Amino acid sequence: MGVQKRFRFKVGRDGDMLQSSFQCDLCWFRNLTARNPTRNRIADKYLFVFIRRKNLDIFWSRSVSTVQSIKGSILKFIRMCEELTVTPTNPLLGPCFVKDTLRFIVALQILKSSLLPENTITLINDLKIIVA
Repeated sequence: MGVQKRFRFKVGRDGDMLQSSFQCDLCWFRNLTARNPTRNRIADKYLFVFIRRKNLDIFWSRSVSTVQSIKGSILKFIRMCEELTVTPTNPLLGPCFVKDTLRFIVALQILKSSLLPENTITLINDLKIIVA
């Protein structure tokens, strides 16, 4: 297994943040609960597991070539704006509001639902059909 393949889920890629707004796990926790986590509270730790998974899913749901293509398109857009002597519009990178303005909770609910036993069994059966 090549070095690049071995580490592909352990490092960020140049351009990952251009398609999705990124916030750290703690910020998402605060956005969703309007409070700081309580030390040793099982429910808080459980929520952090789902937040981390969804944060990683946001980045890793796209291939390297997709990320590179998006980055190239944005750089091209910026160059065209410079040629026209206009300021390119950029999304605000922060600071973000302390609330869930991006509906992150919906993504967590979908992730949690996918782990329910009945959904897991359906997924396994679907995979058996695909592999057969």
